[in-house]
Amino acid sequence: MGIGKRVVSESEIQAKVRDLAAELTAAYPDGALLVAVLKGSFLFLADLVRELPPTFEVDFLAVR
Repeated sequence: MGIGKRVVSESEIQAKVRDLAAELTAAYPDGALLVAVLKGSFLFLADLVRELPPTFEVDFLAVR
């Protein structure tokens, strides 16, 4: 069984992550705490954090 057709390209995802980072930076100019749910979100959050200023903090939450 194959993976199937690609729905969203890597460049489209990167563009949306940059857009979201710009929105967050505008909405929270002094930074904010970003809380990610483990384990599925850590790759997305890593990409997002790279686009944010260092005033943003990150923490993780595990759900069982």
